[in-house]
Amino acid sequence: VIPVLWMGMTSLKTQTEFMRDAWLPPTQPTVNAYVELFTRANFGRYFANTLIVTLASVAVILAVGSLAAFALSRYQFRGRTAVLSFFLLGQMVPATTLMVPLYLIVRELRLLSTYEGLILAYTGGGLPLVVFLLYGFFITIPKEIEDAARIDGSGELQLYWRIALPLGAPGLATAGIFEFMFIWN
Repeated sequence: VIPVLWMGMTSLKTQTEFMRDAWLPPTQPTVNAYVELFTRANFGRYFANTLIVTLASVAVILAVGSLAAFALSRYQFRGRTAVLSFFLLGQMVPATTLMVPLYLIVRELRLLSTYEGLILAYTGGGLPLVVFLLYGFFITIPKEIEDAARIDGSGELQLYWRIALPLGAPGLATAGIFEFMFIWN
């Protein structure tokens, strides 16, 4: 708590007062730093940009990742193990090794300095974790629940939407929080 209180006190000081007495409370509190932050530094726009990119990226990651994890956990098909291994491998590659290739791809797609470019980059980086995490949640859902829904006439998309997503909500929340924190940072 002390570092947060100190940071709050410091934000209410002038630069001169901070240099003179960094650890003491402000003698004449001022909000000039906040006024300058929102007027001269255009912080509101930067905050909005970050919020847009983060929320859109998390939404796309959870939508695509949950569909992939559901399919991988429920259906047997040739290459299923290879796809799971591919997602696991995606978590092992350090992000720094992907910076230059990612930049070149985004540049070729003419998406530099756009929301779409950032959202696609974060989506590609976040999918392996989300698929692997949600796969673990969906695999624990008893197949008997889905069989009962099929007998009642549910199709495959209804199984996903009405059975898997509600029962996998804790996993979706966990994955969403992890991805939100990563992308926001």
